Amino acid sequence: MDIVIVDDDAMVLALVKRVLRNSIYTYRCFSVPDEAIEFLSKNQTKIIVVDYRMPKTDGLSVIESIQSVINKREMPAIFLCSSIALPKSVQTIALSYGVIPLLKDRLMSKDCIEGLCIESR
Repeated sequence: MDIVIVDDDAMVLALVKRVLRNSIYTYRCFSVPDEAIEFLSKNQTKIIVVDYRMPKTDGLSVIESIQSVINKREMPAIFLCSSIALPKSVQTIALSYGVIPLLKDRLMSKDCIEGLCIESR
């Protein structure tokens, strides 16, 4: 598995799938963080894309849990987050884990939304 995506927002997962569907990468999407952690306890990935703000947890906790399960300190990761700025302390910790911030708003552009609506007809 090349990419594991974790986000509680079904629309974001659908957009990510749309972006990746014709790519050379293999991927797996999870809306429940614990399912992603369980999957990664048995499978490998090259990178994790994780939502920072979820109802019961945050992306940093998910990455820490994954790292403890796979006994690996370094795991390339990308945070998906809202346009609300992350606190500087969270940014510092996330960057120390190798997380690359990416705004969800960029995925929610008009072109992406229109493409998703056309596809779902």
